[in-house]
This record gives sequence, C-alpha cells and structure tokens, in this order.
Amino acid sequence: AKQIDIVSSPSAINYEKIIKLKPNIIVAWREGNTPLGLLKLEKLGFKVYRFSFIKLADISNTMVQLGKLTGHETKANQIAAQFNQALNEVFKKNYENKINYFVYTNL
Repeated sequence: AKQIDIVSSPSAINYEKIIKLKPNIIVAWREGNTPLGLLKLEKLGFKVYRFSFIKLADISNTMVQLGKLTGHETKANQIAAQFNQALNEVFKKNYENKINYFVYTNL
C-alpha cells in the first residue's frame, strides 16, 4: 500500500470508512483498539490480525507474521533479521563489560 488510511483511534473505529475501503486484512494493535470493536469487524466479515509488543523481539516476530499474511514472507524475514541484528548490536554495545544484578525479595 502506498498510502495507509487510519480508520480508528483508541476510543473509536470508523466502521463506515472500513466498509468503504473493503480491506482484505485489518492490522490492529491489540492495546490500541477495543476488543469489542475488533470482534465487530470480524462479525462484519473482515480478517483482523491483532498484534502486541510486550518485548522487543515481538517487533520482528510481528514483521514475519505480516509477511506471511501479505505474501511477502521472504522480504519480511530479511527485514526482521536486519532488525534483530541491529538490536543485538545495541545491546552488545550498551551492556558489554557491565555487571548486572538481579535482586529478588519475597517479603
């Protein structure tokens, strides 16, 4: 897609605009949309892919999943691998030669 239409916000989904656009898939951030709103889209017959980022690795995993869903798996795998490599380099530079502590207390 050369242009992505934004059709929702955390508080509202523009169902009329979505119906008019006739998308073959809707990509929805799980935390940025209401569960009932996404269910309504599915009941209207739309395929909804929900994603969520809990840890940084979820970003590349989502890239791969979107690649599979859109028929661009090879390119998505390449981009995800580049992202993971860059992420690993950042962690390596920032945490090299540092002592990390983990403290657990059970009161």
